[in-house]
Amino acid sequence: MKVLFVCTGNTCRSPMAEAYIKEKIKEGYFLSAGTDAIDNLPASENAVLALKDLGIELKEHRSQQITKEKLAEVDLVLTMTLRHKNRLINQYPEFKDKIFTLKEYAKGIDLESIIKRIAELESIIIQGKELSSDEKNLEELKSKFKNELEELQKLYKIVEELDVADPFGGTLDDYRLTLQEIKEHIDLIIEKLESKN
Repeated sequence: MKVLFVCTGNTCRSPMAEAYIKEKIKEGYFLSAGTDAIDNLPASENAVLALKDLGIELKEHRSQQITKEKLAEVDLVLTMTLRHKNRLINQYPEFKDKIFTLKEYAKGIDLESIIKRIAELESIIIQGKELSSDEKNLEELKSKFKNELEELQKLYKIVEELDVADPFGGTLDDYRLTLQEIKEHIDLIIEKLESKN
């Protein structure tokens, strides 16, 4: 399987993901790129140090900008945030079926259905609000749509939690936490791949 990891500058999150999965899966094609990368920069020092804790080297990494050609050559694109995913889909809609956030793919989340359900719930609540103009009715509305509001909050939370934290400019501990988040989700993906074989 050919997998491309994507973040913003290709100096922190996506190179850590690439290096980690290469360490875990020896056969395969893995690379990383950034939506706003400046070509040929090294990985950030803290990314190198965080991976070194796991015995993984990242010193040879050089950043690269995402291109249509890179997207075309891979089977799967895993972004670090929903913003990265949406940007790629807007720029390259022909690849939308193979672009996911790392967490969405790892957890098997059907993001399209969640977004559709959020829109439905928001529409129901907005229509109810339009019918209710005074404060007393607004309280009745909250009571009437209690279940919808609770479901909406849960769905918003799922969407918010799809992003991998950006450690850029942070401490080594910030990078270690981000690496842990990446590692956890790549391990889930590896389990899925192994169970298919």
